[in-house]
Amino acid sequence: MRVQNETYIEKCMELLDLCKLTQEQLNDLEYYLRGKKGNEILEKLPYRNLGVSPKSYPPALTCLVSYGQDDPKQTGRLFNILFSIGGTSCQCLISNASNGDVFCRLLSLPEIDPAQLAAVAAEQMASNSHTFNGTLLRQFMEELNNDSELLKRAYLFSSYPYHTKDVTYSMIETS
Repeated sequence: MRVQNETYIEKCMELLDLCKLTQEQLNDLEYYLRGKKGNEILEKLPYRNLGVSPKSYPPALTCLVSYGQDDPKQTGRLFNILFSIGGTSCQCLISNASNGDVFCRLLSLPEIDPAQLAAVAAEQMASNSHTFNGTLLRQFMEELNNDSELLKRAYLFSSYPYHTKDVTYSMIETS
């Protein structure tokens, strides 16, 4: 298990290294993934539009492939990192978050804010509008227990980081 855990963290760090973070931030994130630092480090992360060039990132699905079966806390922490960096733009790195089964597995992980996951899944649904249908929306709502407060929070997260971080147009990477 130790070797598998190290490989998982190494894959996560390879992905995060592509987000153009400082070495100090990467060190903090490795400690966070290992559970040795708390959520306060997430607030210090700069915004990066992770949807600008998704082909340059290895899919986070390689890190989330088991959706937390091996270490649910680390998988939840990886989601938190990706969301803190890119808001709902991290949807391009999390394959099939809007798929009902995948969404349920991710929703069951500890440390994931259901409203943040709902915002990411909704963004993914919207980007794949050609496959969108009422049944998918109904299933999505049922998985969230038709919780109107949670849906309201998810809607507010859809504009993240603009309402929580000082993001200017020049900070958003376009290449």
